[in-house]
Parts: sequence; C-alpha cells; structure tokens
Amino acid sequence: MDDSPAPPGAASRAGALLRYHAPFLVAFGLLNGAAVLAHSRFARPLGLEGQLTDHFLWLGYDLALVYLWGLVCVARAPGPSAEAPPAERRRASLRQRLRLGTLLAVGVVGLLTSEVGLRITHRYATWMEVNGRGYVSPYADEDAEEVLALEPNAVTAFEQPEFDYEVRTNAEGLWDDAHPLEKPADEYRVVALGDSFTMGQGAPFEQTWLQVLERSLAATARSKRVRVISGGVAGSDPVYCVRLFEERLLKYDPDLVLLVVNEDDLGDLIARGGFERFLPEGGVAFRDPPAMERVFASSHLLRGMLMHHFGYDHYVLRPAEREARDEEALGLMVEAAQRLQALGGHRVLVVIMPLRYQIYPHAGDTLRLWELDLAGRLRAAGVESYDLRPFLRAAIPEARVDDHFWPLDRHFKPEGYALFAAGVEQRLAEVPGFPAPR
Repeated sequence: MDDSPAPPGAASRAGALLRYHAPFLVAFGLLNGAAVLAHSRFARPLGLEGQLTDHFLWLGYDLALVYLWGLVCVARAPGPSAEAPPAERRRASLRQRLRLGTLLAVGVVGLLTSEVGLRITHRYATWMEVNGRGYVSPYADEDAEEVLALEPNAVTAFEQPEFDYEVRTNAEGLWDDAHPLEKPADEYRVVALGDSFTMGQGAPFEQTWLQVLERSLAATARSKRVRVISGGVAGSDPVYCVRLFEERLLKYDPDLVLLVVNEDDLGDLIARGGFERFLPEGGVAFRDPPAMERVFASSHLLRGMLMHHFGYDHYVLRPAEREARDEEALGLMVEAAQRLQALGGHRVLVVIMPLRYQIYPHAGDTLRLWELDLAGRLRAAGVESYDLRPFLRAAIPEARVDDHFWPLDRHFKPEGYALFAAGVEQRLAEVPGFPAPR
C-alpha cells in the first residue's frame, strides 16, 4: 500500500503561491502609492497624465522586485528528500516549474502593461512619437541632404493629427511665393532663415508669420516696399540655414537676414555637429549616436527609468555631457550668424524664440538659450539679436498660452504666429536703414 502524501491540489498550489508573494505585492503596492503621492505633493503638479505615468513607471519597478524575490523564494523552497519516491519528486519538480512559469507570466504581463501605459501617456515620448510617427533617431543621417529643403515646385502637406495644411513649394524648394532675382531700387528685402517655426508649421500659408509680417508692413506707406522671403524649412538648424542661404537665397540680394533660433536647434546641433557634417567628397555625416540610444528606441519603460533616475535626455546624454554639448552648440549658433554676416553687405539679426513652455516656465523646464546667454555671446561676436520672449510674455497672459500653440504638435497656431509677426515688426523698426513709414 502506498503511504506517500496525496499530491497537492490546484487550490493548495494557489494558496502556496499566494503565501509566497502576496505580502510583497502589498508592500510594493503601498510603496508605489506613497512614492507617487509624495512626488505629486512635493515635486511639481503632475496632473492626471503625470500621475498615471508615475504609476506605470513604479509598476515596472514593483514587478521587477516582486519577480526577483519570487525567484529567490522558489529557488530556496525545500524540495523532497533523496529518499522520497520518484512520483513525489516528479510532483515537486512540476510544482516548482509551475511557480516559475507563474512568476514569468506575471512579470511579462506586468512589464508589458507598464510599457503600454507609458506609451499611451507619452510622458517620455519624442515629438515624433507624440505625433504618431514612431521613434526617429536625431542622429540618423541616411537621407540627409547637403541643402535641406523640400522638393521644388511640388505640393505636399503638413499631415499632423491636429491639422492638415497644404504646402506648395517654389523653385527653391521653399514654402513661399516665387520672387524675382532682380531687386528694384525701391525695394528692401528681408530673408528669414530657420526651422519649422519660420516655415510656419501649424498655420495655412496666408497665416504664417512671414506672410502676416509682409502684409502688415505693406499696409503702411514706406520709403521702400518691403519684400519678405522665406527660408524656413522643417527640421533645419543654423548650420543648414547657412548652407541654404549660400546655395539658394544669397542671389536674391537681401538687405536684412533674420536667423530664427530656438532651443530645439541646440539638440539638432548636438546630434548633427557643425559645418564638418558636410563631407569634402560630398554628402553629409552626423555624429555617432550613443550606444544607449538602442534602449531609448526599444522601450519606453527603460527610457523612463534612465531619464527619471539618471537624468538622461532625449539625445541620450547625462547632465554633465549635455552641459558640455550645449556650450559647443551655442558656439556653432554664433559661428553660423557670423558666417551669414560675412556673406555679403546685408545686416544679420538673430531672433531668439521661446518654445511654448519657455514663455512661462515651471520647475524643471529648461531655458538654456537664456541661461547660457546667447544674446551676450552674439553681441560679443558683433551680431545683433532680438529676444522675442519678453514680447510674447507681455502679449499672452499665462492662462492663455495654450490658446496660441497646438497641444501635440507644439507649433504656433495662427494666433501665435500673428503675435510672432507683431514682435518681429516692432524690432524691425529699430534696424538702421529699415524703410520708415512716410
């Protein structure tokens, strides 16, 4: 007669698993809640989205710890003695495999839940990801061109989740009307260089700030007619602006060149480098990405952990690394302005533009162009600049800032571009030689 103990049933196995893991699930759940509440209370207001993000991030930590502890418990669980019958040893081995399998399933499901949750809240997402285009490396140069512009004489569109505006390019591959090369004696020409903000992303063509500016200047009789020529290209940076001006816009003989810069340009210069990106044999080569970028591209959970706890930014740089790269990028901005100034008899004015969050910044928001004193560096280099931030702060109440920007796309709405044009027009009146009202 077989006197060995009866094999444990499913209820008994479930009870054992619960006794192993329930205390730790409860403890880590309480830790999660306490951490999120403390962060919400003592850091900065997170709102519902921020609190959800922190919960998902801590869920990943909780499950990782529970999973590791469970593995330890299972590994240390006593097994049958060597004298136990083979049937009992098989049952013990099966129980251990079931425990390990349960832990693995819980861990995988939990981590996937955390990953999906972070992707939904977009807390650590890039601009491309927020706007539904997936991760795109800022260091990618496979399709980089020596002159950054759109296809000439083509019709495309800004196809964003929040808007869809038609884009018609001229012969230079720019979102602008055609302009004659020959400049009449009674005409003053302004060329504006910059990225998507200068191009006017977020508004129909007639409501971009350059079009609004030209119409406003034409509404007043002046000693000369003012023609405004767009050199704005989405994704551009000051180094690319210089190349575009040399190759396609210098021939229009401008009297004034506006170089519009913002904090996004710092990141572009960090990833792409300076004028050495243009290879002697032709083509373009950006800087090599940090090895850790693979983690950023593959997992929002790992990205969040690295950014939240180790200070990495979206260019995969630690704070000390970013500080050194910012210094280099500021130097490239100044160099680009100086090169533009050396290309002809025109004046150069650098317009320093704030991003949405920089108009009324909160704790943790960066103001690198101001903290690193770009205006002072330009002045020391003999280049004029205009800080648009004070004008926008005076024109937009803090409670109304979001009315002037698209929430996801983050570019100006037409109302914001109208203020952009008004601020620049106010500064143009101070430029020596600019056509004065009659």
